[in-house]
Amino acid sequence: MKVPQLRAALVVAGNALTCAGCGQRYPAAEQLPILVAEPAAYVRGELALLTRAIAGARQRLRSLEEIARAARQLSRVSASPPDNRRCIVR
Repeated sequence: MKVPQLRAALVVAGNALTCAGCGQRYPAAEQLPILVAEPAAYVRGELALLTRAIAGARQRLRSLEEIARAARQLSRVSASPPDNRRCIVR
């Protein structure tokens, strides 16, 4: 593998790759190197996106839990024996 900008060799250094020419470090996410000009900015952007996605997922989860509670209450009401009294409309 070579650095995109310099075409210099990349050397494995821990959980990152380092450019043999300039020393630029490229972190790896789950063993996939992030070969962009500014890895730190890329990672910050990805973290921001994931944080927003997690917040949205938590909100959807709360909404679905409320719907499930309402559905359970509704099923309990519909399962109770019918009221034999007649409703008189005036």
